[in-house]
Amino acid sequence: MIFNLIAPFNTTEGLGIWIAAFLTLCIFSFLYKDNPFYKFAEHLFVGVSSGYYISIYYWNTLKPNMIDELKKGFDALGQGDMQKAFGLDESGGVMAEPHLRMLVPLMLGIFILLIFISRKHAWLSRISFAWYIGVASGIAIPTAMSTRVLLQAQGSIRDFCSYNSECAASAGLDPQVATTALWINAFLLLIGTLSALAYFFFSLPAKGALKVMNKVGIYFLMISFGASFGYTVMARISLLIGRLQFLFYEWLGITIS
Repeated sequence: MIFNLIAPFNTTEGLGIWIAAFLTLCIFSFLYKDNPFYKFAEHLFVGVSSGYYISIYYWNTLKPNMIDELKKGFDALGQGDMQKAFGLDESGGVMAEPHLRMLVPLMLGIFILLIFISRKHAWLSRISFAWYIGVASGIAIPTAMSTRVLLQAQGSIRDFCSYNSECAASAGLDPQVATTALWINAFLLLIGTLSALAYFFFSLPAKGALKVMNKVGIYFLMISFGASFGYTVMARISLLIGRLQFLFYEWLGITIS
């Protein structure tokens, strides 16, 4: 190992490296015990993150989508232009996207804030929450049914009914090998899906074939949970390695030759 000079203070980049290294060590100090340095870094992270995201949401979402639209709508209303303000055409019909349409989400947002402002009028927040839950459910449920149920069910049975030798030839695979591999994969996928679903079927007592399916489902679930846990640990370890590389290479200037 060759120890180079530690990052200097006299440059903007060096000062940034020292600050980042100090905050990293403050977080690592929690491995010993809770202490004021860790609390400082934790509170700093929460504060900076909150300020950053509030700024991002304001400039990227709130200002262009609500404030600017309302400003255009009130300007048009002041000029007597009902078409731009309320989206009304000359015959009284409704045009698309009037500027003052944003009064509706503004009102719903104010209703939510009444929880913290007025107990007497806090009940109005239920309207906002009901609207939000209803719209979000209407958007999320069809999407979840399509992606998490229908498409996965289609993928579970696709290899049983749609595979042929022409498909294998177009993919550059040996049809016999490809057929065997796909059938094994499809069989395991189907058994795993049915047994995992059977484990959560509580309408009948777990006896006979259902009991066997439950036990098989437990094994598949444990394999799935283990793989997910291993992936999560691997991701966290990669973050730790990144921080250690920063401390050794960029801050302390340690290089391996």
